[in-house]
Amino acid sequence: MMPSPHGGVPPQHEPYPGPVPGVFPPGERVSGKDGNGVYRGAVFLPRASAARRWWARIIDGTFVVVLAAGVVAGAVLAAAKGVADDPVMAATAFSVYPALLLVFGALYGCMRSPGQALTGVVSLRCDSGKRVGFWRGMFRYLGVGFLPVTAVLALMSFLDLPVFFDESVRVYRR
Repeated sequence: MMPSPHGGVPPQHEPYPGPVPGVFPPGERVSGKDGNGVYRGAVFLPRASAARRWWARIIDGTFVVVLAAGVVAGAVLAAAKGVADDPVMAATAFSVYPALLLVFGALYGCMRSPGQALTGVVSLRCDSGKRVGFWRGMFRYLGVGFLPVTAVLALMSFLDLPVFFDESVRVYRR
């Protein structure tokens, strides 16, 4: 094996030899939905710890929020200096967050998201060991990314709180 140009030799993954007597109790699944890992080709990948999984999510969320805030701040500054029109600034402000969620979701589904790459984890299907997939990754990130917005709006609606963007609506009987 050729050494890495970044120094050192990359770690070698040995193929998992299968169930070893005494290591796994009889009847315990080594891979799959309820198991502790999955095969990816001939390599057995153990399940990542909860800490690594959460750190990957936190890092991805931080990247999305910081990048979106940076682009929105740039659009606001461009509009303030007269370089961009207000409609362009508004379109940028409302489209950058969903666009970044879609990009990070595509990375999550087809490769590894930046948070997963930094924490050394990857999301795979439990039974087959295949990637999550392009569409599933994008819709998952859209759902998770808009969950806080949806939760706040639903809470405001259920509590019948005044909404800053619309007039009050009530339901009446005819």
